[in-house]
Amino acid sequence: LELLVFRELSMIYSRLEKIKQKDFKLPKKRIFRDANPIKRLNEEIYTYATRKQQEIDELKRMEEYRREFVANISHELKTPIFAAQGFIHTLLDGAAEDEKVRDKFLEKAARSLDNLNALVQDLLTLSRMESGDIKMQPTHFDLYQLTQEIFEQLEEPAEAKQIKLRFDKHQTPRAAAYADRHRIGQVMTNLVDNAIKYGNEGGKVVVEIEPEKDHLVVSVRDDGPGIEPEHLKR
Repeated sequence: LELLVFRELSMIYSRLEKIKQKDFKLPKKRIFRDANPIKRLNEEIYTYATRKQQEIDELKRMEEYRREFVANISHELKTPIFAAQGFIHTLLDGAAEDEKVRDKFLEKAARSLDNLNALVQDLLTLSRMESGDIKMQPTHFDLYQLTQEIFEQLEEPAEAKQIKLRFDKHQTPRAAAYADRHRIGQVMTNLVDNAIKYGNEGGKVVVEIEPEKDHLVVSVRDDGPGIEPEHLKR
C-alpha cells in the first residue's frame, strides 16, 4: 500500500512539474473514472490546470489584439480630427473673410467630422458586439441595388484615384437577400472602400454576387498588391 501511494504521489509531482513547464498534453485515455481516488485527483488537477492555462493564453491573445486595435484606432482618429482642426483654425485666422474659401473649408471640415462620426459609430458597434447587445433586424432587400448605392456613395474617392467601380460582366441586375440590410451595407462599404484605398491608381474594383443554393456568395476584387500572408488572419 505504501509503495502504491508513493507511486501515485510521484505521478502527481510529475504532473505538477509538467504544469510548471506548460506541457499540457492530455492522455488519450481518460483515467479520472478510475476507482483509485489518487489517480482521479491527479487527473482532475491536471485537467483543471490545462483549462486555466488555455483561458490565460486566450486572455493574453485578446489583450494583444486590444492593444493593436487601440493603436490602430488612435491613428485613424487623428486624421479627421487634425484635418477639421486645421480647416477651422485657418478660418479663424482670417480665411473666413473670403466667401469661397470659407465655404470650401467648412465643407471639408464637415466631411472630416462625418468621417470621425463614422469611426465612433464603428467603435460603438464593436462594443455592442463584445457585450452581445447587437441585434440583427433581417428584411428582404436587393443586394445588387444596395451595392449600387454604395458605389454612388464612394464615387468621389474612386474618381480621385481614377478607379472604376463596376459589377462583374456576368452579374445579373438582381440579387434577392434576407438579412440585416444596414449591417450588410456596413460590410460592403468597408470592403469596397478598402479596395479603393489599396487598389492601383487607374484600376478597377469589381463586385460579383453569385447565388449558391440557399445563400449568396459575394466577392470584391481590386487590382492592388493584395494582402500580405501574415495579415490574412485578420
